[in-house]
Order: sequence, then C-alpha cells, then structure tokens
Amino acid sequence: MSEEYDVIIERQRKEKKDLREKIIALKRSEKGSKKDKKKLQDEIAAQMEKELIDKHAEELSKLKIEEDNPVEETDEASKSDDGNARKSKAQRRRERKEQDNKRRESDIQQGEEANKTSARQLESKAINRILKSRNLVLYHIKSDGDCLYNAIRHQLEFYGIYHSVESLRKISADYIRANKDELIFYMPSSRGDDIMSQEEFDEYCDQVENTKAWGSQIEIQALSNSLKLKIEILQSEGRPTISGENSKIHLIVTYHRHFYGLGEHYNSTSSKATNNDHNHQNDHHN
Repeated sequence: MSEEYDVIIERQRKEKKDLREKIIALKRSEKGSKKDKKKLQDEIAAQMEKELIDKHAEELSKLKIEEDNPVEETDEASKSDDGNARKSKAQRRRERKEQDNKRRESDIQQGEEANKTSARQLESKAINRILKSRNLVLYHIKSDGDCLYNAIRHQLEFYGIYHSVESLRKISADYIRANKDELIFYMPSSRGDDIMSQEEFDEYCDQVENTKAWGSQIEIQALSNSLKLKIEILQSEGRPTISGENSKIHLIVTYHRHFYGLGEHYNSTSSKATNNDHNHQNDHHN
C-alpha cells in the first residue's frame, strides 16, 4: 500500500488509543458517580466509538478510490505567438488525456452514487422491517439541521405536549451549560486538544441554541433528562439506543446515516392506525 495509507493507519491507531484512554478515564472518575451519570457515560462513549469507526472506514474507502483511479495532472496547452498555428501532437495528447480523466472521474462519481443509493435502500429496508414488526410506520421529517428537534416535537404531540424547535434547542443548550462538568469529556476539541476549551464550549452551546446545527447523542440526552422523556432511537444496525428508560413518555425516532445526501438524519414514527389522522394510540409504543 502507499505511504499515505501507512500514515492514515498509524494516525487512526493513535486516535483509537486516545479514545480508549478517554473512556477509561471517564469511567474511573469518582465525581458524580451516580447511576444516571454512569448510564449517560456509557451511552455517549458508545456513540463516540461508533462515530470514530465510521470516520476511519470512510477515510480508507476514499483513499482506495484515489489510488485505484489516479488522475494525471495536465499542463495547460501552450499557445503560439500568432494564435493561428496548428495544434501540435503534444497538445492533442494532452486534450485526449483531459477527456479520459473527465470520463474516469465521471465513472467514479457514478459508482459512488450507485453505492450511496444501494446503502440508502438497504438501510431503509432494514428500518422499515423493524418498524413493521412494531406496527409502526415512518413519518418523514424535513432534512435539515433541525431534523432531530422536529422529530422529537412530532413525537411529543402524541402526548399533548407542544414545543417549538426553538424551545427544544434552548432546553438542550441550557442543560448542557448546567451540566458542563459531566458532558465536557464527551465533547472533543476541533483544535487538536483532548476536550473543548471554555471558548469552544460556549460556542457549541450557542450553536445548539441559535443555529441549525445538527443534533447528536448529547442533545438527545439533554432533552431526555430535562423533559423526563424516554427517547428510543431505532437504526438499521445494532440495538436501539434508549435514553431515560424510566419515563412514561416514550418517544420513538429513527436514525438514518444514508437517507439523504447531506448524511445523518432523524425521522419520526407513528402507529399504522394513527398515520392518517395523527391521533395517538396506546399501542404506539408497545
């Protein structure tokens, strides 16, 4: 393999080691060692590990495509002084290479799109099978940074609880600010440090509250704890993740990694009996 491959593998090995050490340090922490905090630590640690695995797989996949399909650089065709000289053989060769490269890039792009479509179809089929087994159907949520909050908002309406996206974002941000000491260890810095600085933390909370920043496991846990909700996240692979198991208000949301071109997305659900009239049935969450 290439030197770049070796560099990526070595960096990924270090990232895995750093993540393991961070998780171990969190679980050994004596401060706030209550049952709820331990559950929160386990859930977010699992999510962090999954995200790192997915990131590493994507890096290696991109590198393989680049190595299998090298794109040759071409020099700009030189022009004659009077602009009327016939094209040289070298110029024609360069133009043919450019055309070949464009076709090759187009083939690669089409292959990637086909893979995305295939992954999306497989994911959708798997999630729909899970929903069918529980007498549920998918309720589509608009694909943007508010999708998690809109999915939660839709689920709460079944219980006669009404929140705007703005209020849910504020609730999440307020919880994260109030529980910084517990959550900061799960919030890695984008600047290469282990955890966020105070400046980064404040900026993160501001984005949660005031922008269309995508929601994550941290925001799910924040809403679950703040509003006393049981939030179950169904996904195509693995067991559902559940936050707030003891709550009587049980929300069911689906998580999609390949549903839209933008990437991660959350949809809501409803029972088959209530899909058309939007009325909540008791068996919706059985």
